[in-house]
Amino acid sequence: MILEYRNNEFSFNGKALKYKNKFMLVPDNNHNYHIKEGSIEHNERQFVLVDTQTTEVIINASWFGEYPMFYFIRPHLIIISSSYKALLESLPAEDLKLLAFDHTAIYESLLFNAILRSRTFFENIKKIISGKKLIINAQTCETKEEQCFILPFNKGEEISGNEDTLIQQAADIYEQLVLPEKTQAKNILLPLSGGFDSRLLACLMKKNDIDFHSITFGTKESTEPFIARKIAKSLDVNLDYLELKDEYYDHWGDEVTKLTGGLSNHRHCHMYACMSEHNIGSEHIMHGFLGDVYAGASQPNSALNFSMSSDEAINTYIKKHTENSWVWKQMCEAEKDNVTADLMEIMTENNSVNLPCHFDEYVHNVDRQFALIANVFTPIEQFGNVIRPFANKDYALFFNTLPFEYRNNRKLFKQACLKLFPKEFSLGNQDQIYQDNSFKGKLENLLSKYYSKVAYSTLKYSKGKFVIRNPKAIERHNELLFTTLNEKLNQAILPISKLLGKDLNYLKVLNSDLQGQYGVLALDVLREEINRLRRV
Repeated sequence: MILEYRNNEFSFNGKALKYKNKFMLVPDNNHNYHIKEGSIEHNERQFVLVDTQTTEVIINASWFGEYPMFYFIRPHLIIISSSYKALLESLPAEDLKLLAFDHTAIYESLLFNAILRSRTFFENIKKIISGKKLIINAQTCETKEEQCFILPFNKGEEISGNEDTLIQQAADIYEQLVLPEKTQAKNILLPLSGGFDSRLLACLMKKNDIDFHSITFGTKESTEPFIARKIAKSLDVNLDYLELKDEYYDHWGDEVTKLTGGLSNHRHCHMYACMSEHNIGSEHIMHGFLGDVYAGASQPNSALNFSMSSDEAINTYIKKHTENSWVWKQMCEAEKDNVTADLMEIMTENNSVNLPCHFDEYVHNVDRQFALIANVFTPIEQFGNVIRPFANKDYALFFNTLPFEYRNNRKLFKQACLKLFPKEFSLGNQDQIYQDNSFKGKLENLLSKYYSKVAYSTLKYSKGKFVIRNPKAIERHNELLFTTLNEKLNQAILPISKLLGKDLNYLKVLNSDLQGQYGVLALDVLREEINRLRRV
């Protein structure tokens, strides 16, 4: 989708618009929008409202951040697009020439694996923020933001009902998640993992007699397809296994980086790569986006520290994400202040509804979701219309506001799943095949930790010459940096070091700074893509 304002006229997907008053663009999926006249959509859903009389454009960003959108504004030109790549390709030559990298965005990507707030890798290209309304005056290029929704957390309040009541409420919400697809969607593909979210969707669709077929993917040694096969067998569902090969990450990692403007990269291209290589497509694709984080998958123990101050929360967050980062140690105080300013903006937003102790998870569930996770999965829209049942107001508000104990390790989520589907949710997951508190589970956990350390140490000290495959590692991120992506990484370090004025040679060796290494890879691909577009 591309909406443009050039020469005092609006156009939509390349066609001039002759509307005399207001019209609305409403998404069918991430990239397909249709024109609608009449009533405004629900506030939690995304839409673009254009007033041709006042030349005002309002972007109402979804509460859930599932539909990324980008915009470029300068006098006499506005470009708004669901595709970063399409926006870049629509820029006039003079604007491409002046496009500059946003160094603060780069540092945030290298530190946090996600670019915060409205930033992207380029200074003049911004992204929308979930839960906000952006108002643009096309004549003056003035913009303003209005906060429409802030994701709430539990602040220690007691909730009505006992545990059994909460489990039943959760089960009732589950039952409603896939019902719209019972009469509307046909030919549904469900990527089935070894986790819980896709498993719940599979169980719900089977229970409601919704036809679907499934794929699972992973490396040969991975426990992911092993668990997925057990689930499919239990549900009597057809399941195709797609092997995730190391060589996929080179070409398809580049492709994903270009499609998303570097917001996703080689580290996150697995699903897109497998579907591309195996030519997989379907009319609809069911996906578990947001199912985990709302239910407490990223809840830290500090969420119980209701007396935590804002400064303490931000300092804890920075320490957590920078103690192993050589980039942070090389940054000057002004550069650190710019990153901290973005964190403070998030803190102010969080504190208007929540407490500072919720800051860590707020960043994860809001900024990280629309900056990174949404962009991991929007590229697969080309294989089918993606349905995201967990991007749901009832689900979000119920699970995200549960007290700590019920969100810790997704406790209530799992209990409600077990209540509805005891057989399928007793099969373990890719991280823990046997029950945690059983003898086999404790032994598995002990052996897994030992095996993981041995595999990592062997890779590190042999400098990639000897590899022990770890079945609990869903992907081979560390190994790839010594093999398939090694030459590309080494070639990227010099130009990105020059771009930032930092010595990034430490990224040539195996360390715990994976986001730094994959971030540099993405930056170099993006740098080369911009240079290519400038030559066209």
